[in-house]
Amino acid sequence: MKIARCTQSQDHWYVCTRKPIICPNCKLREVRKSIFGYPSPEDFWRKKYHLQGCCPDFPRPRDWGCCNCDAAFFLEKESVVDCFLEGRAEPFEDMESAMEEAGTKVELIPKPEEIPF
Repeated sequence: MKIARCTQSQDHWYVCTRKPIICPNCKLREVRKSIFGYPSPEDFWRKKYHLQGCCPDFPRPRDWGCCNCDAAFFLEKESVVDCFLEGRAEPFEDMESAMEEAGTKVELIPKPEEIPF
């Protein structure tokens, strides 16, 4: 299994080729499949899943999460993880400029004073 940190802003977000057994952030065996939304009482008490809450991560929901430290793990191809490990892919802080460089349309949320009433 390969694993690498994937952002500068989130110290505990990782890309990996499969589900980790031990969390690299807290060193405990608490990594579980991550689900979001309102859990059933059975799911809440059994501790079978990492309960993410009602809002998924950006840009996509995490695949697994650590129940102890809330570390996020995203499943990626080996070539993507290799890029982070070898330093060819830089974790970026400024999502806006990265999206513009990639040619992706950036739509910003207007400030309250810019909204016409």
